[in-house]
Amino acid sequence: MLKCNVFCLTLCVASGILLCVATAEDQKCSINVTETNTSMESITLRVTTAGQECNFTVVSVDSSSGGTHCVEEPEENSVFQCQVVSLEPGTSYILEIMSMTDEEGANVTLQTSPSTVRGLQVSETSDSLGVSWQPGPGRTERFRLLLTDRVGVVRNLTLESTAKDYTVTDLVPGRMYNITMVTEAGGRQSTTSRQIQTGKDSCSEIRVDNQSEFTSYRQLSQCHHEHSIEMVTFPGKVSQLSMVALDDSNSLKVMWAPPGGDWEKYRVLLLNGTQTLDNRTVEKGVVEYTFSGLGLVPGRTYRAGVMVESTGEQGTVEYCHRGIAPKPVSELHIRHADETSLSALWSHAPNSARDGYAVELRQGNATVATRDLTRDMRECTFNVLMPGRVFTITVTTKSGELNNSVSVIGRTVPMEVRHVHLSNQGQVDSLQASWELPPGDLDYCSLELLHNNRAVQNHTVPANTTSLRLTDLRPGASYRLVVSTVSGGMVSKQAMAEGRTVPAVVGEVTVSNNGRPDFLGVSWQPAVGDVDSYLVLLKDRDRTVHNLVVSKASPECVFNSLKSGRLYTVSIATRSGSFQNNTVVTARTQPSSVQNPNAIHSARDDFLKVYWRHAAGDLDRYEVVIKYNNTVVQNQTVARSQNDCVFSSLVPGRLYTVTVSTWSGEYQSSVSTDGRTFPSAVRSLALGDSGTGDLVVTWSPALGDVDHYEVQVLFNDTRVYPPVTLGNEARDHRLASLTPGRLYKIVVSTFSGPNQRAQFIEGRTVPSQVRNLHARPGDQAASLRVSWIPGDGDVDMYTVSLSQGGHLLETRPVPKHVTELDFQGLVPGELYGVEVQSLSGILVNNSTTTGRTDIHYYCIRDIHYYCIRDSHYHCISLSLSLPPSLPPSFPPSGPAAVNGLTAMTTNTSGLSFIWRPSEGYVDGYDLFLYNVDETLRGRQTAEAGTHACSFSGLVPGTLYKMEVVSRSRGMSSDSSILARTVPAPVRSLHVQGGKRTDRLSVSWLPGAGEWSGYQVVLYGGLEGSTTTLAAQELGMEQREHLFQGLVPGRLYRAEVVTHSGELTNAVSAKGRTAPEPPSMVSFRDISGNSSVELTWDGPASGDYDTFDLQWAPRDSLSITAPQPTSRVLDGMFPGRLYNFTIRTVSGGGAKGGPIANSQPIQRSLRTSRVIVFILGFKLCYSWLGLVFNLRFKLCYSWLGLVFMLGFKLCYSWLGLVFNLRFKLCYSWLGL
Repeated sequence: MLKCNVFCLTLCVASGILLCVATAEDQKCSINVTETNTSMESITLRVTTAGQECNFTVVSVDSSSGGTHCVEEPEENSVFQCQVVSLEPGTSYILEIMSMTDEEGANVTLQTSPSTVRGLQVSETSDSLGVSWQPGPGRTERFRLLLTDRVGVVRNLTLESTAKDYTVTDLVPGRMYNITMVTEAGGRQSTTSRQIQTGKDSCSEIRVDNQSEFTSYRQLSQCHHEHSIEMVTFPGKVSQLSMVALDDSNSLKVMWAPPGGDWEKYRVLLLNGTQTLDNRTVEKGVVEYTFSGLGLVPGRTYRAGVMVESTGEQGTVEYCHRGIAPKPVSELHIRHADETSLSALWSHAPNSARDGYAVELRQGNATVATRDLTRDMRECTFNVLMPGRVFTITVTTKSGELNNSVSVIGRTVPMEVRHVHLSNQGQVDSLQASWELPPGDLDYCSLELLHNNRAVQNHTVPANTTSLRLTDLRPGASYRLVVSTVSGGMVSKQAMAEGRTVPAVVGEVTVSNNGRPDFLGVSWQPAVGDVDSYLVLLKDRDRTVHNLVVSKASPECVFNSLKSGRLYTVSIATRSGSFQNNTVVTARTQPSSVQNPNAIHSARDDFLKVYWRHAAGDLDRYEVVIKYNNTVVQNQTVARSQNDCVFSSLVPGRLYTVTVSTWSGEYQSSVSTDGRTFPSAVRSLALGDSGTGDLVVTWSPALGDVDHYEVQVLFNDTRVYPPVTLGNEARDHRLASLTPGRLYKIVVSTFSGPNQRAQFIEGRTVPSQVRNLHARPGDQAASLRVSWIPGDGDVDMYTVSLSQGGHLLETRPVPKHVTELDFQGLVPGELYGVEVQSLSGILVNNSTTTGRTDIHYYCIRDIHYYCIRDSHYHCISLSLSLPPSLPPSFPPSGPAAVNGLTAMTTNTSGLSFIWRPSEGYVDGYDLFLYNVDETLRGRQTAEAGTHACSFSGLVPGTLYKMEVVSRSRGMSSDSSILARTVPAPVRSLHVQGGKRTDRLSVSWLPGAGEWSGYQVVLYGGLEGSTTTLAAQELGMEQREHLFQGLVPGRLYRAEVVTHSGELTNAVSAKGRTAPEPPSMVSFRDISGNSSVELTWDGPASGDYDTFDLQWAPRDSLSITAPQPTSRVLDGMFPGRLYNFTIRTVSGGGAKGGPIANSQPIQRSLRTSRVIVFILGFKLCYSWLGLVFNLRFKLCYSWLGLVFMLGFKLCYSWLGLVFNLRFKLCYSWLGL
């Protein structure tokens, strides 16, 4: 049952920190080494622990070998087997055992077994043995040479670790010896043994023959020395002396054959060493004797002697030896067996003598090894045996030449397999297991495959099998293979190897650029089996651009900041342990679109040239498509090195959609623009019927698409009036209100979109007739003076023709500035016809009149006035001298015209005139004001003494004709003058800079009346300065003008002058360019989070006066310590986001004038939140397996409260832990 042993109540008042300390006792992974096993190159530890879910590693402190992971034994929990390999023989190691779960650790010092000597060689003579060897690898302290024979130890020698040979002398010829070389280091030993026999002696047999049967000889010999014979004469001796033990094991019977010669009796002796047990005399005829009742001991050897006695002489005692067979050992059994040794243990037989034991080890019928042991030994161990083999151990109790044997059968433990290897060989669902068979015998091998410490497969393979493929495994899973050998029911140690299948590849890889040029998103189906993580590599050719390690729970990733249109290689490696399996796909980012595509017509009506700035990144080619109404008209493929192409044979004036596609692989990015061919010109442009004030122009329609036509009339390349727009169906147009006789350029433009194609023709209006044509007598006699007022419009010259009675008398060309002509030599008093022809180009317009020459009267002394009226019935005042023959009633002459007629004052709506009165007598004056077209504008009557008059209500800028007619007695004379009113000034004059810092736009509306053009003048400098910075003459149709290259923030004055003839009228206005914006805006905290200082840099150039600072939201902030380029703001709200806007201001203030602001600079700042205090409370309670956690937190800040209520339920059932959390957060005023 899960318990909660924490009960805490914590009350914390600090800056937002809630602290609750709980303690719990965890069972650590303690380390207890219970068993060690060392060999020459490895050390095996058996570690137990009281902890749960522990893992251990063993590291040799003084070795370069890496750490070894300890393997938990499947049969026992918390028991681990740790094996450190590749060690040096005979060396002491400090092993550090570390817990991978916590920081527990322990050290242990162990010694590896020294290596045995190599190449043990023995050479023999009859009495010596020469031994040589080579030291094995590793560390050796000393050697011991142990020489034994069947009796026991002959030599036990200690040699230096540098010794490599030794000769043992004084040995018995022909004897079998066992030589054992013992290597010692750190109290541990390793042995190597060999048996060898010394050579036999080479002495020859010596015989001495004598015919005496009562003589015996004793041969004494010493091999390799001199030989000698000693002859002694004795009584005869028994022969065939022998002794046997009887079945009761307590009696001995001695038997012999009688000697030759004579004898009397026998003396029979039974000896135990030097102790005589029985001494009997037996009769001559006895040839055997039984020793009984003497308490003979089994296993002891007794000596029986039989001596022949004859006549007091004693013959040589003949001895024989015999013992009672010793009792066999009891309780013989195999005490210990391992891979290379068997140990037999027995108990001594009671009441039985023995010299020692002979222990024989046999395999089948072959003797493998023998051991001679002392009488007190109860155990014998045979080493260096073949693992897994059946041996018979026979223990023979020896007593002299007597012995008794008993046997036991034992088997060495089979040796574990070596070099177990578990390889996946690149497979995801199988592992190849291989091993090397150990020496020795075995019946079969048992294999157990573990996954997560649980057996998933078991296999039994024949003894000669060294490999096995394990199939149907989980991809990427870690497995442990346990291999055991079995021989006769004995199981070897376990040999283990760990391996891992190759993880499976991912499935259904999807790579998308999402239509973005710098992005690739990669997703995949998770790989089956076990996966640690995924490694996603993004390569550009052979260069790795990005590598990402992706959790197995999230099979997707994205790459940004890539090269557009580039082909990347995406490698997704499924990783499990040290293995990985790759899936490689290629993907391409979306190519970038071209920049700034343009389609220009190059002023050709069937042609479009498309050009662009190259797309960024990689691309294969460009494709350019030209469409009309979504229908492809033409397309071209353009090499990636080019950035333009041309299309021809297009329809004039047509609007096409041009799409430039960037292709990279199968992806494309397109950008479109419009391109319109240049419209074609109208055809067959010609002039129709024309008049003095109008022209008719005709044409055939232009080819291609036409939006509309525009007809303009130009005079001296200046527009006469605004263009006239006509529909595309128009074929002619009449131009009215033209100036007579003027040569115009008529431009007919074909419009298609913003493009126009002009075709022009020159045409001239018919010149107007002259006006006020008069023919009256001239100053000379018989003459006519022809005068006229020029007609409206232009004229090249005049031709004046004089005719009489339908007959042309004379034609004279007259320059256009001449308005009167005299014909002389005419007949006085005759009526003549006069025609004035206005010529303009080849066009003419005629005006005719008639006139009569005058009649001269001669008068002596008296002056008579006579009125002769002209064709216009004007009275001509003449001073005549009447001849006496004329009657005195001849009429008097007319009044004189006024002199010095002048326009005195003029304004936009009135004219004032003055003159000098007429000479002579006048009745009064008639004042006439005519328009240019001779229509009467105004009329007044003045007294004879009047010399000035005024006309008002006139049109500004208009040319008028003033005529003063002098009246006297029904006759009149006139004088006239041309005068113009002042043009009206323009209206709604505006001088604006907008948001631009280097230009001003001047715009206006025209004033009333007439005008001929404008002049726009820009003045700069100080107030009232007349320094002219720029001036521009403009046509009468202009309404605006732009001045560029000005100083930012500066005040300028613009004046628009209206021209009408030689008169002008001006009006001015002021304007200011926009100043440069501020720069380098920065913030600095002043006090906590309620005050901040803003600083900035002013404009680097131009004029400015101050700065405008605004903020949002519009809190009531106070500004303190204002400086030219800084402000300190107080009263800011904590935690609030403020947006500040700063602009440069030029104008206003004391200087006045227009105000101009710069472009705003915006910056944002969020003040920090202020937490005053936090009150926290936590309660933990456990009841019936349920754990309740209740948290309550109250936070108070300046603008609101934050409540947090937390609840946690923890429950454990059947080893599963359930957690349920609930959290409620309430905020007021957004904190």
